Order: sequence, then structure tokens, then C-alpha cells
Amino acid sequence: MMRPMHTKLILCLGNPGSTYQATRHNVGWLFGDFLAKTLSASELTDKKKFQALVRTVKRGEQQIIIAYPTTFMNDSGLAAAAIAQFYQLEASVDILVIHDDLDLELGRYKLTHKLPRTHNGLASVSEHLGTRDFACLRLGIDDRHGSRVIPALKYVLMPIPETARQLLETQVFPRASQEVIRWL
Repeated sequence: MMRPMHTKLILCLGNPGSTYQATRHNVGWLFGDFLAKTLSASELTDKKKFQALVRTVKRGEQQIIIAYPTTFMNDSGLAAAAIAQFYQLEASVDILVIHDDLDLELGRYKLTHKLPRTHNGLASVSEHLGTRDFACLRLGIDDRHGSRVIPALKYVLMPIPETARQLLETQVFPRASQEVIRWL
């Protein structure tokens, strides 16, 4: 008799569309692409019932779903809830949300169950799952060096400078992906 596969969800937060593709707010999606390559995940599939683009990976008796909600950030919880319900996931052990974090400096990351002070995407996920008890990989995006001239809402939607993107792709993402693999 075959044992059923255990499913884990890695939900990568961001905004759909080319306008937002290279912004700080889409660091979750960028990390998802990096992780997908690292894990040799499948190609993206549009799963309308989940309101998400999805990649899958099978590792032993584990199925990993890397999902990118196709809603805007503030409605990311719709995808989280649809996937969690379909696969009967337990949020506290089966769900990891990857997101940008303006409370952390660029180059830093933190895998935690503690949500940041404000993040509308996480608020949506928490609301739709009915819990705040899920893992988060917080990817630091703040490289303002103490200057708060640009309001946060505008700052997160600005393009990531090339030097910051290189730092993320060559240093942060490789280390953070090892944390995610340990979490799996």
C-alpha cells in the first residue's frame, strides 16, 4: 500500500503584472523563482481554482507546492486558503510564506513564526487562514540607510536597484534557500 504524499506550501508574495515584476514588493516572487531552480521544480502552471501560479516538486514522500498568488498582495490570503483547504494543510507546520520586509535591512532575512508589524499581504493570509500561526521567511528590503524621505508605500513599489538585486541573488537567496530546505 502506498503512503500518501505529505504536502508543504511555500507561498511567495508579490503583485502580478510587469509593472511590479522587479519591485521590492515582489522579492517573494523573485525568491520563489530562485528556490524553484534550486529544487528543480516544474514549470509554472496557472491554477485558476487557487488564484495562483504554481510549481511543484516531489522529494521522497513530500510534495512541495511553490505558489505565486495572481491576486494583488492585499488579497494573497485567497490563494493561501484555497490551497490549504484543497490539500488539507495544517498552517503551523505545512505553510511557509515568503515576503519582503521593510523592517529588515537589505541583505538580512529571518525564518520565523512572528509576523512583522505591518504587511497587508500577511494580514490577508492570516485572515483567510484564520490563524497567525504559520512560518514566514522575511526578506529584508530596506536600503534607505536611515533616510525615511520616501514613504514606505511608495518605496516598496520602486524597482530594485541592480546592486541590491545582485546582493539578493548571489548572497541572500542562496543562504535563505538553505533555511527553507531545512524547514521542509
